[in-house]
Amino acid sequence: MTIDKEVLLGLAQKKHLGPSEVKIGGDSYCMDITLENSAVPVTKPTTRGGVYFSEKTAFKIKAVSSDVGIAKNLSKAMLGPNQEFEEIPILAKISDDSGEKTLEITTHLINYVQKRSTLELNMIVVDVKLAN
Repeated sequence: MTIDKEVLLGLAQKKHLGPSEVKIGGDSYCMDITLENSAVPVTKPTTRGGVYFSEKTAFKIKAVSSDVGIAKNLSKAMLGPNQEFEEIPILAKISDDSGEKTLEITTHLINYVQKRSTLELNMIVVDVKLAN
């Protein structure tokens, strides 16, 4: 079951999804996740470089971790060193009137910033599903 755009917009208004499990290169990491819906630098929906399709707005995730050891897996996940993006799944817990649910958010890594004690991953949302 794919979640519709309205549900994603509601989540983006909350912004902070909290600690979530991010799977990169076969390893799992706990990262602090924020979600936003923002404009991208295109004037109309288009295929970007023949690699991926871009709308005028996109749902973006920023994931922050204090485990800088993640960096060893990042070059395998990004476009640039590779001809394709690696899909990076994120398992996030959300609560609503019917209780707690787990979302599986599929993303592509756009870039990352490594600081002395943290690593920030910037990703674009490709798909969102309710996990079983």
